[in-house]
Amino acid sequence: MADIIGSNLANFLDDRFTFGIPGFRNDKISALGGNDRILITDGDDTVFAGSGNDVIEDGSGVVGGSGNDSILGEAGNDTIRAGEGRDTIDGGTEIDLVDYSGSTAAVNVNLARTGVQFGGFAEGDVLRNIENLTGSRHNDLLTGNSLANAILGGDGRDRISGSAGNDTLDGGTGNDTIYGGTENDRVIGDSGDDSLFGDGGIDVLFGGTGNDVMSGGTENDVLYGGSNNDQLNGDDGNDQLIGDSGNDILSGGNGDDRIFGGTENDTIQGGSGNDQIDAGTGDDLVRADNRSDADFINGGVGTDTIDFSAFTQFFTLVGATNTIGVNGRFANTQYTGFENVIGTGNADAITGDSQNNILDGGNGNDRLTGAAGADTLRGGEGNDVLDGGDGVDLLQGGNGNDRLLGGAENDRLFGDAGADVLDGGAGNDIMTGGTENDTMAGGDGNDIVSGEVGDDVLTGGAGNDLISGGEGRDILTGGLGADVLSGGAGADRFVFDFTAESPNTPGGFDRITDFSDAEDLIYLGRIDTNPALAGDQGFAFVQFGSGAGTVRSFVQDGNTFVEAHVDGDGVADLVIRLDGIHELTAANFFL
Repeated sequence: MADIIGSNLANFLDDRFTFGIPGFRNDKISALGGNDRILITDGDDTVFAGSGNDVIEDGSGVVGGSGNDSILGEAGNDTIRAGEGRDTIDGGTEIDLVDYSGSTAAVNVNLARTGVQFGGFAEGDVLRNIENLTGSRHNDLLTGNSLANAILGGDGRDRISGSAGNDTLDGGTGNDTIYGGTENDRVIGDSGDDSLFGDGGIDVLFGGTGNDVMSGGTENDVLYGGSNNDQLNGDDGNDQLIGDSGNDILSGGNGDDRIFGGTENDTIQGGSGNDQIDAGTGDDLVRADNRSDADFINGGVGTDTIDFSAFTQFFTLVGATNTIGVNGRFANTQYTGFENVIGTGNADAITGDSQNNILDGGNGNDRLTGAAGADTLRGGEGNDVLDGGDGVDLLQGGNGNDRLLGGAENDRLFGDAGADVLDGGAGNDIMTGGTENDTMAGGDGNDIVSGEVGDDVLTGGAGNDLISGGEGRDILTGGLGADVLSGGAGADRFVFDFTAESPNTPGGFDRITDFSDAEDLIYLGRIDTNPALAGDQGFAFVQFGSGAGTVRSFVQDGNTFVEAHVDGDGVADLVIRLDGIHELTAANFFL
């Protein structure tokens, strides 16, 4: 055994060589003053660091010494790099660090524990008056005490708890779980998919890289998501949530919160309190709360959606910048910068603007108006009225008996479930009725009208239309233009109200693709064969001839043609083509 005594200067003390004699010793080392570096190896050594900011290395390289050492940091900010052995380490006064980064296995260290520590190089160690702690490269369990601790997890999947005190906790690399504790903490996830909890106190949480989950706790906290896709929960208190980059989920919780979505496509909910929300760039979704708080919500840049489905009362909303009024209850909520709206479960009135809006009525009997722009309107549940307005629009009625108005441009209308009324308006529209008995009118343009299931009433209007009845007993009216009519399954009626709807001109007459001699009917009863006489004069079906008021059929080139004569000049005024060969009789007509 030898005593090694330094000076008040900066010393390097190494117990491997004492008085020129190498070997393993049970040494007593006193550094005195100065910023010293002390290296101890094998043997049961006792170190008095003295004053100054000292570095004490317990062991050589990674393996470290195997002795049971006693280390007293005394005054100064000391760094003690722990090695093997059952060591007793007392940091003394000031701020001291015990570093287990060289441990060959995970450590379980609790700075408030009065007994021995566990695992790796910490096995059997006793720590006193230690403020700061560095874990190993393995999956550590690190816990602070009532002092202001700085704890670094290092590599591995670490679990870190600050306990009491104003702590700085850094998980390092790996997927870590960190709890701030009861005071004002700074919690850093660093790299990896981390779970960060501020707990009590006014905390600042940094997610860093990785997909992190963060909860502020009970006080006024600040949460930074960092890169990748993070989930930030303010919990209680007046919190600040910054999503930064990535597709983040941000929830303010209780309190008057400020929420910034950042870049990418975020999902944001303010919670209770008077919140300020700026969704930032990206296509964001903001969920409005069913409360009477004075919120300010800005969708920011991108195609953003505001969701009122949590509201329990109907509201009226016009444009992408407005103040929401719901029977006076939500008059303090202001929103701006939103292109898309999801309504409540009640009877809402929602009007878009000149942007390309997506309006979703949700439950209830809603009225949705797209205005200008290429809009998408979804009625949802209830008996809804959808008006696309200008632009190339998509209208989906959903469940319920809906009314869909396409407006100008080339629109797509889907009635879905319920007995719906669809009007394509101007433009070349695509219309589908869905289930039940629908009424559909193509309007102007070359339209595609499909009844699908149910006993539908389908009208093409102007233009060269394609009309399909689908299942059920359908009524099909081509209107003006050279139309193609398909009744589908069931006993269908093909209606011609005027000779001009299927004129005897090249390429001008209508075509029926699937006429059934046994079930279908050609309806000509509204055409007056002699306007000079009072009343509505009907047709007579004949085998031959072309006199006024007669209808006949003939086969040509493998198809059947129906001719109707009104004025008796020998030239047919109305011509209908039936695909295939048919043997028609008067029973196939309503004349």
